[in-house]
Amino acid sequence: MRFAIERDRTLGTALARRTCLERRPKAAVLTGILGFLAMQMGLALVIERWVPQFRDPEYGQRLKILEKRLACASERPFVFVMLGSSRAMNGFIPRPVEAELERCSKRPVVAFNFGITGGGPLTESLTLRRLLAHGIRPDLVCLEVHPAVFHADHSGAELTHHLALNRLWLQDLPLLARYSGNTRQVAWAWSHNSLVPCFTQRYAILSHVAPAFIPYEQRLDWVFRLDSWGWVDNYGARATEPVRQRARMSARREYQATVSHLHPGGLSCQTLRDLLKLCAKEKIPAVLLLMPESPTFRSWYSAQARSDFDSFLLDLHRHFGTPIINAHEWIGEEDFFDSHHLLSSGAEIFSERLAKAISPLIQDPQEPRTASLVDFRSSY
Repeated sequence: MRFAIERDRTLGTALARRTCLERRPKAAVLTGILGFLAMQMGLALVIERWVPQFRDPEYGQRLKILEKRLACASERPFVFVMLGSSRAMNGFIPRPVEAELERCSKRPVVAFNFGITGGGPLTESLTLRRLLAHGIRPDLVCLEVHPAVFHADHSGAELTHHLALNRLWLQDLPLLARYSGNTRQVAWAWSHNSLVPCFTQRYAILSHVAPAFIPYEQRLDWVFRLDSWGWVDNYGARATEPVRQRARMSARREYQATVSHLHPGGLSCQTLRDLLKLCAKEKIPAVLLLMPESPTFRSWYSAQARSDFDSFLLDLHRHFGTPIINAHEWIGEEDFFDSHHLLSSGAEIFSERLAKAISPLIQDPQEPRTASLVDFRSSY
């Protein structure tokens, strides 16, 4: 009898130990999963609230620099912001513009470059809305108008190809949904992209902490070399003649067919009109800018394409009273990297000329501001 009791007790202990050993791996896996999810939620919260350069490096790093400059200002400065694509990002050096505007207005000025790679009117609208949400209200915005972006056949390309969901904040989704026409799909896609930020934001994070671990073409470490005006020389020593020759050939393949048959229309045109309406609503004066293009690039436009695009810009000018600065012919071939992105030498020339064109828009603070801005249109 005693033997049977001892045997049952031993068997029960063994079974309990076996059950415990079987449960331990399951508990470890469950703990690991919960810990991973908690880590991702924490990382997502940190990125959303405190580290914008890990969500959208190009915007987030510039925001940090601009906020720091404004916080250090002894009085509220006149804020001039450039919005646009990589053309503006590489080509606009704010320092000479800032110096010229300060000289003309006799007041503090902060000029800043918010050009974003692949940017068009939708990216410009997102950037301006983000700045306003962060309490930064520009006194003058310069909106780059990249002609190829407004071709009717490619007008949705910025929405479908250039705007990466992992670089958007929750507050950006209503604008994106307005133009995509599918709020639920946008929200689901964004949520899916935000579930594992250690993966979706890996290039931004590694570009900051360990850029050597990712391929050169995926690196964003140049963003962390921006100067106090939001500009960086992206080409520098690598702009050798063989590299520039390949870049020119690439630009020709990408743009020649588009600009030769350019006919403005579609989503991009509507987005720009909506952006100008936003500027009017917020009482923010705006200027439309055509960035410089080399003689080679300009030769790709057909006469009809030039006429159609000119009509589109003139229509915007008549409707909104927005001045237009046409800098297409300001810079020679030798100062371009690839026929439409400026080298630092070309950027300096362009920025100094732009300063002269912009300065009449800044009046002495003692003088009353005119109701409309001066028109700086010039022919193609």
